[in-house]
Amino acid sequence: DSDILVFFEGASRVGYVWVEARTDRQWFVLDLWLEPAARGRGLGRRLLNAIEARETEAANSELFAELRLAVADDNEAAMRLFAAAGFQVVESQVREGKLWFEMRRTISSYPGSRIGS
Repeated sequence: DSDILVFFEGASRVGYVWVEARTDRQWFVLDLWLEPAARGRGLGRRLLNAIEARETEAANSELFAELRLAVADDNEAAMRLFAAAGFQVVESQVREGKLWFEMRRTISSYPGSRIGS
């Protein structure tokens, strides 16, 4: 099961987040993308909060346990976004010669985890 949420400003698509259910209590962020002009304005965090709110609502208001994602160590902007959004590194591994971090955000413990936060 997967879901995608797209953000628009007027008629222009400025970003999206795509998630996949790994278990009943865990969603994995497959991709998060923002137009370069839309970066640095808090939209990445809003996308993460919005997809969390949407999946929580879809689960009949029961909070699912966590969001997870993987990010390459050379993607410094994404690392800053995810850390600011409450994600913590839980594992690291080298894949195809590149260091990747798996990060997670426990939903019930993140105070800003509601749409519009």
